[in-house]
Amino acid sequence: MSSKRLYYYYCRASIAAAVVMTATVYCLMPPSADALQGAFVFAALAFISELKPVSVRTNMFEVTITVPIVWASMVLFGPLSAMLVAGLAVAGANGTGWISARVMIYLRSKNRMPRLQNALATIAGPWEDRAEYPAQWVIQQILSNASQDAIAVGAAAIIYNAIGGNIATHEVLVSVPVAEIFTHFIIPFFIAVLAYLLIDEVRLIMAIILGENRPEDTRDWYSFFLRCKMLLIESLPVAAGQYLLLPPVTLLMLYLYVHVGLISGLVVVGPFLALRSAVQKSVEQQQLYMDTIATLGTYMQHYHPYTRGHLKRVADMSERLARELRLNAQTVMLMPYAGLMHDIGKVGVSEDILDKVGKLTDEEWATIKEHPVKGAEIVSHIEFLDQTVDWIKYHHKWANGSGYPDDGVKNGKVPIEAAIIAVADAFDAMTDDREMSISWECDSCGYKPDDGQRPEFCPVCNAPKRRTYRKPLSVDEAIDELRRGAGTQFSPEVVKAFLQLVDREGVKVGGNV
Repeated sequence: MSSKRLYYYYCRASIAAAVVMTATVYCLMPPSADALQGAFVFAALAFISELKPVSVRTNMFEVTITVPIVWASMVLFGPLSAMLVAGLAVAGANGTGWISARVMIYLRSKNRMPRLQNALATIAGPWEDRAEYPAQWVIQQILSNASQDAIAVGAAAIIYNAIGGNIATHEVLVSVPVAEIFTHFIIPFFIAVLAYLLIDEVRLIMAIILGENRPEDTRDWYSFFLRCKMLLIESLPVAAGQYLLLPPVTLLMLYLYVHVGLISGLVVVGPFLALRSAVQKSVEQQQLYMDTIATLGTYMQHYHPYTRGHLKRVADMSERLARELRLNAQTVMLMPYAGLMHDIGKVGVSEDILDKVGKLTDEEWATIKEHPVKGAEIVSHIEFLDQTVDWIKYHHKWANGSGYPDDGVKNGKVPIEAAIIAVADAFDAMTDDREMSISWECDSCGYKPDDGQRPEFCPVCNAPKRRTYRKPLSVDEAIDELRRGAGTQFSPEVVKAFLQLVDREGVKVGGNV
């Protein structure tokens, strides 16, 4: 079954489950008129907060004040009212974002009202990329998102009531002894919060695992759990901060609501802004890591244009091999970055040496062999990539202990991640026509022929072309070379995994597995 079909069923099931749950809760625990009135006020506050979230990891999840608002409504008004708060806020904010995106695109096409366009872009958020999607898909997506939020808070509210939580929080916080406050409020509240967070993490994982852009390697249990673990590794460090701070914000909101009234929503703006600022800084730090890696990769490509495509292919193949070898989730997540950065040390090697056509002297070859150590030194200054330093340092170290750098590391001591990069790098180098992969351009005057010719001498300045055409090996020839090198140059385990990968999925010239 295709990923789109699975995601379609997942969204429909979420909506159906929310409808059934709402009807059941209404029959068993109907809300009072005051509870509904308070719920609509809280829904308005939650709607406003949903319009300006902090997006984390390219919109994988978001941080807003909505969570403490729905938690507070769960305690104050009961399950049904809390579900209304969550559902109305999410549906309203998503709908507003989609409409804002449509209007913004229209104004942009007419080149009108640029200030309004900027304001609408802030509200649109991730919906800008989905503004042109069919209305039926958008409505389903909005209802599904709202349904999942409603189910999470509704389930938490039911648990809160079932374990002794008292909806009459006014009485609990004002006139009940401290011991009963813990029994009927504090303990049930934190258990309900824990239940909500667990449900929220599960739905986050399911939404991405079954989403339209899910990886096709979720064909077995290992791949499924690997993907889940990678999502948790990426999301929990940032989410942990808000998970720790949101319950106190909720307690403050509850206390102020009991003693001040609905105006208490304005009082908690300060703590929320502090929380939002802390999370924003964490997100910006992670983005800085990504930008640093992208900048270094771009610099490498400009310094040595023949690496275009090669670095990305090595990164992709390294990740696939790590999955094939069933390495841990943290390693699989970092492999693409290590593959992209494996040759970054070459920026410290003279271009005259790298582009030399003839045989290298002993001194020049010694300089070339320094690039893994130099690359490892560069990467060691990027906190996000600390774990990959030895992977890059030893990607030219042979399985039998030969290769470089010659720093005493013997057979069996080379990290398997370095062995993975070695196989991916070698295969792509053997099958990629690096000169043919970029347009011909004179090294001296920058002349580019219009007819697609690749002369050995520039017709304008007569300068020789330093990098010459090299005919690549065929896929079968390159695979034979890997087989011959297994146990000496390459890790037999990695070569075996590579052959299994190629046999199952095929391979295209240029290294795209």
